[in-house]
Amino acid sequence: MKKLIPVLALAVLFTACKKETVAPVNPPANSEKNLVKSQWIPNTGTPETEEYTYDNTGRVTRISYIIDDTYEVFEYPGNALVKSTNRAISNDFLINTTEAQMDAAGRIVSSVTKDRLGNETGRTEYTYNAEGYLVTQKGISPAFGYSYEFNIVNGVLVSSKYYNGNGVLQTTTEFTTDLSKPNKGQSLHGGRWLVKKLFGNVCKGLITESKTFNTAGTLTWHVKTTWETDAEGYPVKRKVENLTNGRIIDITDTYQ
Repeated sequence: MKKLIPVLALAVLFTACKKETVAPVNPPANSEKNLVKSQWIPNTGTPETEEYTYDNTGRVTRISYIIDDTYEVFEYPGNALVKSTNRAISNDFLINTTEAQMDAAGRIVSSVTKDRLGNETGRTEYTYNAEGYLVTQKGISPAFGYSYEFNIVNGVLVSSKYYNGNGVLQTTTEFTTDLSKPNKGQSLHGGRWLVKKLFGNVCKGLITESKTFNTAGTLTWHVKTTWETDAEGYPVKRKVENLTNGRIIDITDTYQ
């Protein structure tokens, strides 16, 4: 799901995809545009659409995941807390809740997810460097643990390392970035939701290629991305090609 690692999770999204529909949107009152709709159309599999609603300060208040028949509603009870409630669209059945703690800069530093009965199913910890970029993400759960380390130089994502729940290195990914176009869109690494600010600064430029290697140095995943931006510089279209398995995803993003 795109609720997880936006760029790194493309590996998963080439194996399973998502949704499609239209929802009301409240554009933020500030001058900066936010993502309100993202449509993913794979060359094989099911298309998907995600829709985002914001309050008048630009904070996300709802995300709808149409193909999954789920939506999340966000609340901000205080300056250091974000709560999300995940329900089924069709019958409003409660699926789970997530409570996230924020630091003084408004960045999420930890989150805990519980099922509908209140049992903890997982927690995630995030850390940031002095420039405000997300540099580690660690997931802890009874069934699955993982961690990512992001190497960011002068605001550019250079590489990442993925470890399993036992802290053993599994893969290393190298990124190529087009710095001729600023990234006015969403963060392209880490985080839980595709929204700005909650997970630190957005890295510079647009990622055009990623290569993933196992610990033996063998190339296991190779993805290339071509981008189109609108007149204001927002990335509105991209074609993501997986050279490893031949899958292609065309993504159209709408900003307001």
